[in-house]
Amino acid sequence: MKNELSRRLFLQRLAYYTGTVPCLASCVLQQDTANATGVPITTGEFPAEKLAQLLLVGFRGVTMATASDFVTELHTYPFGGIILFDEDVEQSGPRNIQSAAQVQNLVGGLQAISAVPLLVAIDCEGGNVNRFSRIKRFPNMPSHQELGRRDDSVATYNYATAMAKSLVSLGINWNLAPVVDVNVNPRNPIIGARQRSFSADPRVIARQAEAFIRAHRAQGVLTALKHFPGHGSTKVDSHLELPEVTHTWSAKELQPYRDLLGTVPIDAIMTAHLYNRVLDAEFPATLSPRTIGGLLRGKSVELAKFGQSQLSGMALNYNGLVISDDLQMHAITRHFSLKMALYKAMMAGVDMMILGNNTGRYVERLGSRAVQALQELVREGKLSVVQLEQAYQRVQVLKRAVGIL
Repeated sequence: MKNELSRRLFLQRLAYYTGTVPCLASCVLQQDTANATGVPITTGEFPAEKLAQLLLVGFRGVTMATASDFVTELHTYPFGGIILFDEDVEQSGPRNIQSAAQVQNLVGGLQAISAVPLLVAIDCEGGNVNRFSRIKRFPNMPSHQELGRRDDSVATYNYATAMAKSLVSLGINWNLAPVVDVNVNPRNPIIGARQRSFSADPRVIARQAEAFIRAHRAQGVLTALKHFPGHGSTKVDSHLELPEVTHTWSAKELQPYRDLLGTVPIDAIMTAHLYNRVLDAEFPATLSPRTIGGLLRGKSVELAKFGQSQLSGMALNYNGLVISDDLQMHAITRHFSLKMALYKAMMAGVDMMILGNNTGRYVERLGSRAVQALQELVREGKLSVVQLEQAYQRVQVLKRAVGIL
């Protein structure tokens, strides 16, 4: 049985690396490139294996046995990555993390059966956001707020280095941090009150985030700036409802992104689930073409919609990977179906979608359902294959950057 599994995995990976991946950046914008089966890539044709690469999926289980349902999914769909949690919100018990050896075995087992190497992600910011309270000797990093108060880049680099080394030892290659939200509202229940912002001063945020990022890169761990375009002024928790920041958000919340894009390589930027009528009167940021395609990516067709507003000249012109915050958060699920959320996120300019499946009601085979929803959108002609290919290639660039491809 083990030999048969190894043989099947070998053949899957051989097919993936030799016959299923089109040429890289030079082919991204060519609509007639061949896809995984050799069929010309046109609207309505895009392989499920590549759609699966656009998803970062959460699951239940601390061992391969207790995660058997997800193991079955992973055999069918090679997801782009997984996201680990310490606590299961619905069951009020351990989710994926019990001990260092257990995490190593779980991650190693999943990597071994995946036809494509996985991005293994976690939220490990320090302070209150620590997924490793059960693991003895895991470095206890101060909160972002405390590091910002000290404003000592060397100390932050050293703390982050210890953290990144520990992540590597567990098989984790992507830390979904740092938070670069400006602490506009210290009572903000999900940012300020939890001490997740470095500072109310964008310059302090940029300095501390740069040290955090450079420390992780030195250890081979990816990072992600969050939450674009700025979550620091909200008054409610987007895990529970959709915040509105129309009257509290300001352009200074873009400054940390602007400063960091000019000083350090950025692996990814995570979007925020919040509503801002100044930016988009219809959709929250994660699903907003104006916010993601215009303000973040600098697409002229979206920037033009800002008219004579100052915002039309504030685009960051970022061309790297954009990842959504968890699409299972109630800020999204209370207003959009899974299929509609995936569609709007992709149309907005998001490349990779998080489906953490840990917001209170576990959905069986959520990753598979998401792939099938994306397939339907492709067949219906609602998603451009060129656009999907761009997103897919950005995920592959990230995997090459961390050395797993």
